Amino acid sequence: MAKISELVKTFKLLNDPEAPDWNVKFVGGALIAVVVVAAAGAALWGMQQDGAEPTSAAATTEPGDARTCEATEVAEEMTRLGTTSLPEGHTLQSGCVIG
Repeated sequence: MAKISELVKTFKLLNDPEAPDWNVKFVGGALIAVVVVAAAGAALWGMQQDGAEPTSAAATTEPGDARTCEATEVAEEMTRLGTTSLPEGHTLQSGCVIG
């Protein structure tokens, strides 16, 4: 932990009306850098917690694999067949299987 006297000294330096411009720019730049790094870390941590992967699932699956079908694929298939639902086990043109 920082000592109280060091915190008071830092506060006085930051609020000094006669402080040079480079001092204010340096402290502001350091603060912005810390915020950017923290935001990037939070975003990566959030992606990891949600189970998201950097690459899309569609790009990593092979045609014919059972995977979660995209809504647009399902809608196109229902339009093509003229139905309002698809039976379980129905295979779409992309190889996606309705589960």
